[in-house]
Amino acid sequence: MTDIAKIRTGKVKGTMNSNNLSDYYYNHSFMERLRKRLPEILPNTYCIVAIDIEHFRLFNKLYGRSSGDEVIRYIYTCLKQSALEYDGIDAYLGGDNFVAFLPDDDEVLNNIRQKIIKKFSKWNNTSAFFPLFGVYTIEDTSVLPELMYDHAMLALSHAEEDYKWHICRYTMEMESCLEEEVYLLAAIEEGLQKEEFTFFAQPQCNIATGQIVGAEALVRWQKPDGEVLLPGGFIPVLEKNKMIDRLDRYVWEKVCQWLRGWIDQGYSPVPISINVSRIDIFEMDVPKYIFSLLEKYQIPEYLIKIEITESAYTENNNRISHAVNTLRNRGLVVMMDDFGCGYSSLNMLKNIPVDVLKLDMRFLQFKEEERQKSANILEAIVNMAGLLHLPIVVEGVENESQEKFVQKLGCRYIQGFYYYKPLPIKKFEELLRDKRQIDTQGLVYKQVEPMHIREFIDTNFVSDSMLNNVLGPVVFFEVFGGDIKVTRVNEQYFRMIGEQHFEEDIQREFLKRIPEEERCVFHRMIEKAFENPVLGADGMIHLLREGEQKMSVYTKVFYLREREGYRQYYCSLMDISRVI
Repeated sequence: MTDIAKIRTGKVKGTMNSNNLSDYYYNHSFMERLRKRLPEILPNTYCIVAIDIEHFRLFNKLYGRSSGDEVIRYIYTCLKQSALEYDGIDAYLGGDNFVAFLPDDDEVLNNIRQKIIKKFSKWNNTSAFFPLFGVYTIEDTSVLPELMYDHAMLALSHAEEDYKWHICRYTMEMESCLEEEVYLLAAIEEGLQKEEFTFFAQPQCNIATGQIVGAEALVRWQKPDGEVLLPGGFIPVLEKNKMIDRLDRYVWEKVCQWLRGWIDQGYSPVPISINVSRIDIFEMDVPKYIFSLLEKYQIPEYLIKIEITESAYTENNNRISHAVNTLRNRGLVVMMDDFGCGYSSLNMLKNIPVDVLKLDMRFLQFKEEERQKSANILEAIVNMAGLLHLPIVVEGVENESQEKFVQKLGCRYIQGFYYYKPLPIKKFEELLRDKRQIDTQGLVYKQVEPMHIREFIDTNFVSDSMLNNVLGPVVFFEVFGGDIKVTRVNEQYFRMIGEQHFEEDIQREFLKRIPEEERCVFHRMIEKAFENPVLGADGMIHLLREGEQKMSVYTKVFYLREREGYRQYYCSLMDISRVI
């Protein structure tokens, strides 16, 4: 295998899972046998398949080497049977690496894949372990077998990108991508050695006061020519090559160095959150490494917060739970990042204790047809966090309407461009020098119990008469094709307009009571309420009482739902004639 393929895959072949599997190891024999077979086949009929198991080293660690050897033997047997059935060639190359010469048939490859997946079902909680297939179709039989294998290995390195099948076929474009990635990896290596990487700090703020309660450390690459590269330019290639843990360790230490320096200058820093990836947790003892940094730089535990993305929690709960519990027992705050973006968030919160939830604003970017449903889900998440007494930080807040939206839901902390973009450390330090900008309480859950209106209504806490008085005048109406049809009003409404009984044509009467020149204002409120179902819309209109007496009414409209083409709304009214 060429050096470039070794760099690309991040692996060196030739190591065996254990000594008693050495009988299966015959790389040289495979190449020689393949060399003899190639002149006998037609182009595009056979392929070279490189196979390995994702996270196999972790599987060995969790379930023991004997279980790992059992898996290796099983895969070897599957490939041997397929090679015999289809006149192919198979080989075990050590570790969890296999290669086979088989018919270029998706059904054949998928059958092997399904057998391996079924074998893993013997062990519980093995969703993180699955076979990866890299496939090179033999179009030209004169190509060297070693080069064919390199191509299959290159395809294998992309197999993780196929989330459904984990099978990738080689293309010529992969070669140019490979060269670019190898160049980038070399540049990153040089950048780390020259300490070109640093971190920017994005403040996290109390939405009520605007004060800074903490910040997130976000990596940046400051190149010698002054260019600053964002993470999207280098993080993906590091993750693909399982090298992100080295950069993460670098950033963690830079954060601790800065905290130590800021304290030594006589200032009180705010807590800084650092990001921990699933690769970090799989590849090293994260708590041990972070504790060593805290001791090295004499950093109090409360000044470091740990952000772990929600997707990492789905990989292996036992390993995550151990890491989280170890960190929390030492006094560090653990935050679940990107909460709500995955499918198993609620179940994970039951099993894995965390201290803070981070909700990404992407969750709030509703499609129009999903607006109400998304708002309801978000409200449920916030209420659930309240039941668990977990603070929420909403990140990605970029404008005033988003801020008002999350504030209305009861979220207390915000991180986003609307308050601060990620700041170079010098600018961040300028903010921290002004003590009025700092909230030293940090991220805390509000101790005052919030009032839930649903509990207020759904119980016998109040009578219907009292509830009518609490709500004030209320109108329910539907909109269809621009026409407004009032469906319900309460007793307080009739009292406000001076009516005595319910027999009137309320549908006609309500619209007639709005002066004609102001009906367009009411229609605009309806449209605005539809666009913003959580906050609704409000404004002042005039209504005519019995006897043509005009009164000023503060009106608030909320969109409820759509049913059979009719949009249903709730409208509350308040007579403010005496105060204006």
